[in-house]
Amino acid sequence: MMAAINGAVHAIALLIEQGADMDRQSAAGWTALMYAVEKGELASAKALIASGANVNLPLRQGQSSLVQACFRQHREVALE
Repeated sequence: MMAAINGAVHAIALLIEQGADMDRQSAAGWTALMYAVEKGELASAKALIASGANVNLPLRQGQSSLVQACFRQHREVALE
């Protein structure tokens, strides 16, 4: 998740290659994709989506990464 927050696309690629669960949720229910979207990290979000990260997986409050991207006005992420 830290790789997504920091926009470390190379680290994300390595984690994907090693079989990391892209939909693993933190104690608060956040996924790496949600963190990338929150920070507006387009390259990270693209890498996660391309690896099969679930854009519709909801937080405990019910919002998905896609809804979050729209709410945060990260249009380029939402359109991806």
